[in-house]
This record gives sequence, C-alpha cells and structure tokens, in this order.
Amino acid sequence: MLLVPGPVQQGPCQYELIEEPATWTLVHDKRGTLAEVVFSKTPVQMEAFRSPADEQLTGPNSGFLRTLAVMKRGKDEAHLLRGRVYEVTGEQCPPARIVASQQEWLELLVLQQRVVT
Repeated sequence: MLLVPGPVQQGPCQYELIEEPATWTLVHDKRGTLAEVVFSKTPVQMEAFRSPADEQLTGPNSGFLRTLAVMKRGKDEAHLLRGRVYEVTGEQCPPARIVASQQEWLELLVLQQRVVT
C-alpha cells in the first residue's frame, strides 16, 4: 500500500501521516489513548522495542497500569471509557462525564463496548 502524507478523516477521528527523511509519523486523534506512532523507514530489530515496552508494562508511572481504556469506534462516533470517564465523540455528542457508580461503569463496559463478562 502506498503511504501518502497528509490528514486522514475516519468517522469522527482525525489523523495525520507525516513523512520525514528517515521516518513516517502517524499523529493520532487527540481524543485517543496515544499521541503518535513513529515508524522507521529502515528495518529494526525486535530488541529495539523491548525496553520501551517493558517500561509501559511495568513502570510505576505507566498509564497502561493505572487506567483502563476501552474504545469502540463506529462510522460517525466513537465511545471511550477511560477509567471513570465516559465520552462519546462525533458531530453532536454530549460532553464527557464521570461515571457515578461501579454498576453504571459495568453497564457501560458491557452494553456500550460489547464486552462479554
């Protein structure tokens, strides 16, 4: 597949692909759970990923360990449950809100995200 620099709209999400001399950078939608991903134009060994991955999986300040994030994207909107915050993004969506109870959180996880318990 041919990579083409520039913005990309997918439903309610906006991305941008940036080409630099040695890399491609995919800038993620600001409402997502990551900022960007940088890809080398030349092959790298798997060992290059080990230290950053270990830090994300075991580091005391890692958001991966502290906050569960579940996203379901549809054609025109995305539902995000991050910790106790529930947000629907799209054209005409209510503001993000704090989930009030464990019961409500579980209902959102099961019903909105289609997670099987």
